[in-house]
Amino acid sequence: MTTAQVQSVSPTTQTKVGKTSIMRVMLCDGMIVLSLVILAELALQMWLPKYSHQLFDHEYSGSHPIAMNEQGHRGPTIALVKPEGEFRILALGDSVTWGTGVRASDAWPAQLQKQLGQSVRVINAAMPGASVDALTEAYQNNWKKYDVDAVVFVATANMVSRQWLSGDSPLPAQTWNIDTSQWSVVKKIRVRAKRISSQFCLPSFLSINTQRLMYRIGLLQHKMNADLPFGPMLAYGMVQPHFSRESSSKAWTQFDEAVNRMAAILKQDKVRLIICFATPRFATWQTTRDNEKQVPRQRLLIDAHEQFQNLCQKNDWTSVDLVEALQTARHDAADSPDLFITFDYNHLAPGGHGAVASAVKACFPR
Repeated sequence: MTTAQVQSVSPTTQTKVGKTSIMRVMLCDGMIVLSLVILAELALQMWLPKYSHQLFDHEYSGSHPIAMNEQGHRGPTIALVKPEGEFRILALGDSVTWGTGVRASDAWPAQLQKQLGQSVRVINAAMPGASVDALTEAYQNNWKKYDVDAVVFVATANMVSRQWLSGDSPLPAQTWNIDTSQWSVVKKIRVRAKRISSQFCLPSFLSINTQRLMYRIGLLQHKMNADLPFGPMLAYGMVQPHFSRESSSKAWTQFDEAVNRMAAILKQDKVRLIICFATPRFATWQTTRDNEKQVPRQRLLIDAHEQFQNLCQKNDWTSVDLVEALQTARHDAADSPDLFITFDYNHLAPGGHGAVASAVKACFPR
């Protein structure tokens, strides 16, 4: 093209050529970004599929169906009248026993059922977010009629906090009977969109690892709400300006009294009680990788596991050491399976539930 021809091209034509070039560059860059996203998703699906198991709502836990039945527990229904020769175990606890993040068949009560055989029936009567008194109340109002022979109660540090909060009135546990017919169209669309996106690994991978980074650099921290101290930190006596050591001591005293109320009722009903304490991941091992959320261990004034063991000795409770069980399970496993679910220091993965089931099984020799 000669100089004269170039000069003859109108400004409008030059603008169109420039826009076309920019569009081509943007399209090319977009295709590159899309290709990288697809490759990242495929890689995560292949090597880290756990990131696609992060859906939690009123019907799913860890992308697994909640599977609550009409009798109010997670698992298969059972006959009200106990068959001759059947031994019944009632599993009591909060979301750790209930099995948040895992299939109903992977929770420790179901795994214990498999290990003990068909002559034993294990009922998962746990209630996420329950206090000790709420579990005792549920036993008296519902589970007692199933004529159970033994109760395995797995307590947690969060339950110590719940008992402190409940005072004289048991806090209501989480409910699954949600009327979705009253939901707005926008909320239904959001729930649907969340379920679709949860099938992909990349969104959860980015979200979880962003939180990991924020904890590491101090943008996210562990602090207790003075009015609603949920979580395990109260039981561990975490030092904070508005919480004194006396608050934690009072919480443990209330927990002790509540368990003794449960034990007295079960003794009256001639039901054997076995009690365990499930420690958080950051307290089960002292490694950096087991403290993903940067819990300030130096500010924890109470060893909750030791505190629980002292209560067992004082009250002559039959107990199972779950810390030892989890530590042994990790030590013995050749492939080092995850014993806690991804980025969660409270809830157990299937391997962790298996360790609990094996430890409890020793209390029921065949």
